[in-house]
Amino acid sequence: IPVPYSSPGQGITYAFGYLWVCEHHNHIFKIDYETMTLVNTYSLALSGLSITPYFEGLTHDDSLIYVISDGMGYGGYIMGFYPDSFVSPGVLERVITIDIADGSMDNYEGMTMVDSIFYVTYAPSNEIWLFDFDGDVIDIYSTPYSYPVGAAWDGCFFYLAHHSHDEIFIYLSLIHI
Repeated sequence: IPVPYSSPGQGITYAFGYLWVCEHHNHIFKIDYETMTLVNTYSLALSGLSITPYFEGLTHDDSLIYVISDGMGYGGYIMGFYPDSFVSPGVLERVITIDIADGSMDNYEGMTMVDSIFYVTYAPSNEIWLFDFDGDVIDIYSTPYSYPVGAAWDGCFFYLAHHSHDEIFIYLSLIHI
């Protein structure tokens, strides 16, 4: 599926009948799953943030889509938006902003949601950080391989993609630190 920017495919989720993909520099692509065509390209309203976001991963719940953005060493955000709520044409309204912990060398990558908890891959330390809606780290799990970049949960299994492997790893449980 061609998308019109140089670094697409940083985060991906299927929500509300469409495939949603983000790229680093505030572009979110809405793709028709059946025809595999680009429906629209959006940006996210970013006024009031203390750092310039760098989009990495996407997930969703029953009402919002969430994008995670690391601050390249200055903390990060999880930002939520409705897929059909705009502040201006092509600019999605940001309805929730969660300020998340600074891991000293932030490199938040993939993200999924399980029971209203964000599971975020934290690449430099080979970990998965669990964030609540207050932005607090409520748990940390280790990954057996280096540089986890993608995460998904299907209700039964937890899936991880690692930067240095050409395989998707399936876990029955995660290793608590």
